[in-house]
Amino acid sequence: MYKLWLRLEVNSIKIAELFDDYELRARIAPALIVASPLIFPAMLLMQVVNFQLLESTVILILILLFIYLLSLLIRHQGKNRQEELWVRWGEVPSTRIMLKRDNILSEDIKQQVRDVVLQCFDIYIVPGSETEEEKINDAFFLVRQRVRQLNPDGLWYKHNAEYGFLRNLWGSFNVWIAIATLSTIFTMIIWIIQPSELGLIFLGFGVVTIIIIPLVHYKILPAPLKTAADRYAESTWLAFLNLEAL
Repeated sequence: MYKLWLRLEVNSIKIAELFDDYELRARIAPALIVASPLIFPAMLLMQVVNFQLLESTVILILILLFIYLLSLLIRHQGKNRQEELWVRWGEVPSTRIMLKRDNILSEDIKQQVRDVVLQCFDIYIVPGSETEEEKINDAFFLVRQRVRQLNPDGLWYKHNAEYGFLRNLWGSFNVWIAIATLSTIFTMIIWIIQPSELGLIFLGFGVVTIIIIPLVHYKILPAPLKTAADRYAESTWLAFLNLEAL
């Protein structure tokens, strides 16, 4: 009985980890947005086909599975295209804000961070040296692990989720536009088979969605995405500094 209870407890923890705040905001939410154009042909299909309870349940399960798998793909796309952003921004945000040319953190705070990094990890960051950026990258990798252990629910975590959401949504442009295009095509096919005013409206929505997605990707998302990346980097460095100062 105890073993059964323990197994259930472990499984419940694993399920909870799948749907923690970061997963919901950074992966599930972008997946829902990317999959949203599918609503148009789905609603039209429901008008044409009368699904029974069993069929509806199976479809719901398949939809949930699709959203979860899509969230994994979106995360992969976001991680893969992340370096494009870093090249565009000139440097990895967590590294850039520790360099002299950046003014997000004052020089006094940067020096305090360098001192604590040296004390905790024996990594000596020399401003202006050839190895400065490499040492900052190494330090941030360890800093992030330390902050996750000692301050798992801090402000940095919220900023990380915000950055993850915007990065994954931005990175999934190809998937998003493909789903929107296919959804519009399916909507048009259903409307041709069974013409209706609602079908025409949904077809119009689909076309507008295809137009809006590139606008969101190229014009709307880049600025808040960079801001979110800077906020995540800043809050992580400061969280580490505050934790080690205690």
